[in-house]
Amino acid sequence: MRAVHPSHNLNTFYFEQMRKASFAYLPKQGLMRLFWSRVLRQVGVSFLVFFSAIYVYKTAKLLSYDTKFSFLWVVLFYFLMFLSKQVFLSISENLSRSRGFKGIIKLSLLPYFLSTAFYVLGSNNLIFLLLAAVFWGIHASFYWWGYHGYFAKTEDRAHFGFGTGEQEFLETMAMILAPILGAGIISFLGFKFLFITSFVFMAVSVFILGRGNDKKQKHDVSFRQIVYLLWKHKSVSLAYVGEGVEDVFYSTAWPLFLFLLYGQVLNLGIIVTSSLFISAIFGIVIGSYVDKQGERTVVGIGTPIFSLSWLIRALGRSFPFFVLADTLRNFGERMVYLPLLELTYKKAAEGYVSKAIFFRELALGIGAMVALIIMAFLIYLDFEISQTFIIPFIFSLLPFISIIKKSI
Repeated sequence: MRAVHPSHNLNTFYFEQMRKASFAYLPKQGLMRLFWSRVLRQVGVSFLVFFSAIYVYKTAKLLSYDTKFSFLWVVLFYFLMFLSKQVFLSISENLSRSRGFKGIIKLSLLPYFLSTAFYVLGSNNLIFLLLAAVFWGIHASFYWWGYHGYFAKTEDRAHFGFGTGEQEFLETMAMILAPILGAGIISFLGFKFLFITSFVFMAVSVFILGRGNDKKQKHDVSFRQIVYLLWKHKSVSLAYVGEGVEDVFYSTAWPLFLFLLYGQVLNLGIIVTSSLFISAIFGIVIGSYVDKQGERTVVGIGTPIFSLSWLIRALGRSFPFFVLADTLRNFGERMVYLPLLELTYKKAAEGYVSKAIFFRELALGIGAMVALIIMAFLIYLDFEISQTFIIPFIFSLLPFISIIKKSI
């Protein structure tokens, strides 16, 4: 395909890329199974991502009658989830050498089952919710190590950007109805049925992954090595940390803000679904653009868009503003997330699979836990939720450092 210059009309470029996508890039059969497996898994997980903070808050409020305590319980829930994910990264790395990458994805079904079971039991006991958080973190550690490892070992290096873009496109198309579907399930059948439905999607996603054609990790890596790499490549580490901070606020403070503003979950579902619909084709476009233009250009454009979405959230107080903010977030997030993910896969293709995955996941986890510590402090000081949006606004600008330092 010809090179597309910035002076060309962007709308023409988008449609041109979409027209050529089906002919220019056809993922390998093993990757298509992985892609569709992730699509189903993401539909189920989105039920937890969008509504867990609300469920934990409502449960804690019902049992304690204290608003600040309920907010802090949400923070504790997510802190335990990310902590358990970090702790189990080394275990995931070891298991991928013995069981293979697809094998560890299948193994992640067990902690996911335990997590959803404790979600159901947690409606009357907050301790069960903490156990749900721990097993969710274990599942995430197993799953993402297996997914990234298998993708990096299977995909052609020249098509990493297109591959990640295609995956994001399929996932976004499937998830367009997931938020509104989840809100409908909660409204008519309750949270418990939502968690059961989530597990069903996860189980089916593991089933369609299929048998055979697995790949194993060959080299071992230590936690100390990754910490050294995080320090050595500080600008790239900070880009991932910023992504981790933003992701936590999007999955905790944002849904809680909308729930407390509107008093029910349906508006949250409508806002997220609307923004996903508007940006449905953006992922594959960005993926192909990265393959041609490189990570630095795309991240440089996407970072201010990504950050601006949080400023709009902090200042806006109407439904159209919220849809606009979420849409900009989806655009900007893809322009930052996809290049950083492609950077991970390129390093993996050079023979550093375990180091590349460990580096990414550890940096994201550090960002997540930093976000939760800051959030707890602001809650303790009685900040309003909308006032905390300044934190992801600032941290989502961190990828600029890697651009200035020319690290990507």
